[in-house]
Amino acid sequence: MNRKYLLLILIGTLIFALTSCENEVFLDNPLITTDPYEAAPLDTITAKLIGELEIDGELVEIDSYIWKVFDQENNEITLLSTNNEMMKWIPLDEGLFNIEVLVASGNKSIKETKQVNIKHNITSIQRYLAGSWHGDGVATFAGGIQWEADFNIDVNGLYSGVVTDVHSGSISSVFDNGDDTMEHPEKKFIVTNIDGSSYATGTVSFVHWDGDLLEYQFKDLIFSNNYNTVNFTVFWGAELTYKLERQLTPTN
Repeated sequence: MNRKYLLLILIGTLIFALTSCENEVFLDNPLITTDPYEAAPLDTITAKLIGELEIDGELVEIDSYIWKVFDQENNEITLLSTNNEMMKWIPLDEGLFNIEVLVASGNKSIKETKQVNIKHNITSIQRYLAGSWHGDGVATFAGGIQWEADFNIDVNGLYSGVVTDVHSGSISSVFDNGDDTMEHPEKKFIVTNIDGSSYATGTVSFVHWDGDLLEYQFKDLIFSNNYNTVNFTVFWGAELTYKLERQLTPTN
């Protein structure tokens, strides 16, 4: 047997050995489940790995689980918690996310992956509205009005608002026809619908000067600047347009 032929045999044996090593570790019927199944930003998502680890055809105990989540720009996301076959995390935005879990037994390991698509829903938009806001309002009726206002909104939509400065024209309250000093348990800013472009619509209720609760519609609500800026228009025939910036502390 010449050296060239012997060398080919050795190379073939090495390739076979390496291939065998790669194939001797696998997960039996692996599945990564996520709950909730259709998740939105700010949901707490629980991921769980279902599957048994086999090495050389034998079932073995899994020694370790290493979980990772990456966004669509391949940035690694900080996890909320891990507990062996289970992991929890909170997405802060829409998009495609890749979940990875590396399971190992001794010096043998194998990775399982799952891609999830996170999309906004009514609840997630309502959550992002919660907080303290300050910004500008503009209206074209009554010759044109420009003003500044503060809002505090809780997670259930209950809010308070006050006009802090008027630059032109005259406005009586944050939604013009109300009394901002009056409280009411249903004085709320509620998201009722969201379209495919993440524009939201809904209702805003406020207390009229005579004490009655009135309701207007809002439209074209959308966030920007990492959810620290929100724009929306309130309308009832005339229109008020707001651009608000999130504040770190309550504004009123």
